[in-house]
Amino acid sequence: MFCECSWRQKFLKYTIFISNFLGWLLGLGLLGLGAWVVVQRRKYDSVSSLAVSPAIIILVAGSVVFIIGFFGCLGAMRKKRWLLETYVVLLTILFLLEVVAGILAFVYRDEIRDEVSDVIKETVENYKNPDYDHELQDVLDEMQKQLTCCGATNYNDWESNPYFSCSSPTSTNINASACGVPRSCCKTDKDNPMCGVNTRRSTSTTNLAPSQTNVYLDGCVSALEEWFDEYVVAIGWTAFALAVLQALGIVFANCLLRDIQVEMRVSEAGEEIFGL
Repeated sequence: MFCECSWRQKFLKYTIFISNFLGWLLGLGLLGLGAWVVVQRRKYDSVSSLAVSPAIIILVAGSVVFIIGFFGCLGAMRKKRWLLETYVVLLTILFLLEVVAGILAFVYRDEIRDEVSDVIKETVENYKNPDYDHELQDVLDEMQKQLTCCGATNYNDWESNPYFSCSSPTSTNINASACGVPRSCCKTDKDNPMCGVNTRRSTSTTNLAPSQTNVYLDGCVSALEEWFDEYVVAIGWTAFALAVLQALGIVFANCLLRDIQVEMRVSEAGEEIFGL
């Protein structure tokens, strides 16, 4: 070689290497997390009839980041043009796919919200039904606990469930849950299986209004919307930051490719002149 690496080339080389090495580790971690989710948390896969399994998404994302990081690291350190060119192509495709996904999520946000609402309502209606997916019951219970909500629209949605309807028999030998809600709707004492019993019935003995009971009143659809609204700004800024980093990666890799090409031409010219 007839030219030493300039400070700019060294900067580009090690910046690309370090950033992609971290990305490679991230991809490896996502692959491990996705595998763990598939093995240990299969019950959460059934929450979404509107999209592919979150575990699959994690595995795909981990694979993509892992592969891109591999090409970026090796291409930068070895200064191999085909590796860097592959890295640029893959990173550009990923960038464009993320833009398209963001646009589609924005355009179809109402459809996504309606689908989530339908899933929650269906789960409320079929809660405790032995013929229905019992795993969705666990998801709904966890959602009601974490988001402090009850039912789809409000706590009275449980009237649509035959086990919790006020028209169900109230004999403890038949159905002790009549006119109540699941214990996951309780504000306190969630471990008490009786905490949700008769919470939607005002009796002459207690004369309790629903607002005075120990259950959440608001539905989970609005709670999910509030959760998303709370974090949408953070999600948006995170996506923007990732897009900027990816764009910089594309620019830096192209600059390094150009430097390598110039270096190769200088080397070839030197060999012709000096006969080396």
